[in-house]
Amino acid sequence: MLGLISLVSISTFMSIMFPTIYGIALEVWEMNLKLVLLVSYGYRWWALMPVAQGWILDWGGDGFADLNILGLFQR
Repeated sequence: MLGLISLVSISTFMSIMFPTIYGIALEVWEMNLKLVLLVSYGYRWWALMPVAQGWILDWGGDGFADLNILGLFQR
């Protein structure tokens, strides 16, 4: 349950962060279209992260954990 709450919280704050950083990029780069498009494409890839995380959890099953991947969790 804690993992689900964490995932939803991270996704929420990523959604809030996007317009803020995009607005800062527009101000700092003074409407340099190529750099602004680079930033926007980067955030489009980050929008796919929840899908990738779900795929990893589906692939790994119940015993799949971050600590287990890093070798820090012993059963």
